[in-house]
Amino acid sequence: MNKNRIYLTACSLLLCLLFLAGQTSALAESITIAPYRIILNAKGQYEDLQVVVRMPIPAGYQVTDTVATLYFNGIEVSQAFAAVYCYIDENLLVSFDRTELQANPDVVSMANSVIQAEIVGYVGLTNADGDEIQQNFSGTAPVEILKPGK
Repeated sequence: MNKNRIYLTACSLLLCLLFLAGQTSALAESITIAPYRIILNAKGQYEDLQVVVRMPIPAGYQVTDTVATLYFNGIEVSQAFAAVYCYIDENLLVSFDRTELQANPDVVSMANSVIQAEIVGYVGLTNADGDEIQQNFSGTAPVEILKPGK
């Protein structure tokens, strides 16, 4: 009887630890990139490439910090310059500089192809008691890079 109680307690503790570890583990999600087509010689109105990451956060926490890196075919091409969390939709909206991407030689060399984009980063979260946790995220999506006339 005593062994069963110890076993049950150990299993309960293990489940709690797994749940808590899940709070800071990386969330691998499919992402949405807008626009999904990057035209290298475009002079349009939009100034950023926006990545939407579906990312629920624990109740009672607010996003206080965001760091994100964008990769194209495994090559780092940009760091995020802004991020906003939508608490209603549970989406993290991360912005990357479009003109920086258009001028990046690695991106230019990928012109007229569909590539795999990946975002990797983390958000810092704080609750009303001042407790802080970090939640990692990552996701992938295809992106088309075009350079008309090439």
